[in-house]
Amino acid sequence: MRFALPEDALDVRDGLRAVLRDHCSTELLRQASSPQGYEGVRRLWNLLGGMGVLGLVVPESRGGLGCDELFLVAALEELGYFAAPGPLGEVISIAAPVLADTPEQEELLIRLLAGDVLVAFDPEEGPVSYAQVADAFITLHDGELRLAPQGQVNVDALATIDPTRQS
Repeated sequence: MRFALPEDALDVRDGLRAVLRDHCSTELLRQASSPQGYEGVRRLWNLLGGMGVLGLVVPESRGGLGCDELFLVAALEELGYFAAPGPLGEVISIAAPVLADTPEQEELLIRLLAGDVLVAFDPEEGPVSYAQVADAFITLHDGELRLAPQGQVNVDALATIDPTRQS
């Protein structure tokens, strides 16, 4: 039995590492600590969307790369290593696959996969990371996933230890 990532997943990891090394600087992380500084983060998201990272586990038939969880692990590990700002883990592993299973949200899925929108995920009622900068929200209420655009959600800023999370 082999307990290692497949060669293709390692290639994705290495490509992502090269991009993040050039585009996820400490200056970007400093800027991300303010909602006004999130333009640089949005540029990074557009770049990641163009690479297909945001749709890593979305089926190819829905515009994603159709990769499995081993690719997801490789990508999330690299994103974490570089402390890439924004709700990347939530978007790649939850929001994008949920939207891919929701045909009536085709336009939002396309924009999400391109990196044009930030979607925050709220698994329970309570503080939502990146709520101040999100364009839309996916929430879980009574076992049902719901999608809400920014204008339909009341957002109150909370002080956090990690100012890049924009709760």
